[in-house]
Amino acid sequence: MNKKSFYHDSTMNTHIFTILASLCMFGFSIYLTNHYFEVKFPTGLVTSGLCDINSFFTCDAATNSPASNVFGVPISLFGLIISFLPIVGYLFK
Repeated sequence: MNKKSFYHDSTMNTHIFTILASLCMFGFSIYLTNHYFEVKFPTGLVTSGLCDINSFFTCDAATNSPASNVFGVPISLFGLIISFLPIVGYLFK
C-alpha cells in the first residue's frame, strides 16, 4: 500500500505557496489579536484599523460581537495556532 503525504509528494511550488499562506495567516492573526485587545482593553487613543471599510463593516463591530471570542479567548488566537501547523509539519516529518 502506497501512503501519500502532502509534505513528501507535492511540488516545490506547492510547498512555497503553503509556507507563504501560513505566514500571511500568522501575520493577520497577530494583527487581529492585537486589535481585539486594543478594543476590549483600551490603553489610549484607539485609531481606526486597516479593515475599517465603512461605518457598517468595521473590525470594531466584529470585535464587539459575541462570536469574537470563545470563553474570553479571541478566535484570532486559534488562527495563530492553525497557522503554525503546516510549518510544524515541514519541520518535524
